[in-house]
Amino acid sequence: MTTNYDQFLEKEIFNNDYTVFRHQYELFSADSYNSAEIYKIHGCVTDADSIIITEKDYKEFTDSRKLVIAKMLTLFSESPIVFLGYSFTDENIRNIVADFLSCLTNEQLDNIDEHFVFISFKKGERKLIETKNTIILPNGQKIPVTEIQTDNYLKVFSTLNKVVPGISPIRIRDTKRIVRKIVDENLDSANAESIIVGLDDLDNMDLSSKPLAIAVGYRDNILNKYGYGLVDTALIFEDIIYDNKNFSAKEMCTVRFKSIPCNLLMPVYKYIKKANYTLIPDSHLKVYVDKHSTIDLILGTSVKKTISKLPHYTNFN
Repeated sequence: MTTNYDQFLEKEIFNNDYTVFRHQYELFSADSYNSAEIYKIHGCVTDADSIIITEKDYKEFTDSRKLVIAKMLTLFSESPIVFLGYSFTDENIRNIVADFLSCLTNEQLDNIDEHFVFISFKKGERKLIETKNTIILPNGQKIPVTEIQTDNYLKVFSTLNKVVPGISPIRIRDTKRIVRKIVDENLDSANAESIIVGLDDLDNMDLSSKPLAIAVGYRDNILNKYGYGLVDTALIFEDIIYDNKNFSAKEMCTVRFKSIPCNLLMPVYKYIKKANYTLIPDSHLKVYVDKHSTIDLILGTSVKKTISKLPHYTNFN
């Protein structure tokens, strides 16, 4: 969150990785995922109506700051909150913080100083000096918070820059968007099916008829943890054509094909041969292979009849 009106943060610091919200009512919009987002709680120069600058604006902001408090509570549940660029004595900030702290449980307040950090300017101080300060709630309760005093903001930024997430902020946001899309579009569907899909492919998928089991992570890790029963049919055909999925042939035979229906055309021979797999008598895979052991059995009567009606040619000309 920022009370700056300018576009420095989105243009120079976070660039396209972050989505900007300029109004308080946007804090809980459907497009907010609590990751890779800039909340301009005092508005932005790109939208004159959003700017809070007059005494009347600040009064209205004070009356409606419950939205800011609620958003802080949401963010606080996942990450520490760092106040940067504000004086610890700023009445507006202290009021917001006091209201926020009043909403926390005693258990959350016990170690609040580890999750609530103020970076304060101290002229000439080149080190990061950590001290404990106190915020007094309306009920008189004193809450300790961590204050770091410095004149060396390069060191502050360098320290914060070391806190690097496992994936980029934009990827975190994309993942949350994807999970929400999957859940929203499949909540009322009747036939469950699990699939593996890349983040970049999701927008091209038809999710209207399948409630999906969601597992976000690297494909190989998901397969190892949840089993090869998740492998989608389209991925199997792609692997047959391009040999690019590096599936375990043994796992494909013992897990993915263990209940394969005989009326489904599926390329299984590659994996049986690669794994040197011994077909178990009366198993689904053995029955499937027996019923698809010749070209005539694979094609079936109707397909063969269609083929028989096609004209024959003896040369390409």
